Amino acid sequence: MTDLLLPLIIPMFLGLVFGSIITYYVVRASVKDALKQSEYYLEIIAKNNIR
Repeated sequence: MTDLLLPLIIPMFLGLVFGSIITYYVVRASVKDALKQSEYYLEIIAKNNIR
């Protein structure tokens, strides 16, 4: 039984690791973009309030 599962567990584990790494970088990029957008809009709001 173990002889049959071991070849399946290793690729599943590697897929899990690589999938997690890819997801981390995708989420990091989208959060960074969202922060830039909100900073841009906050600057516009601040400029309008100063006038």
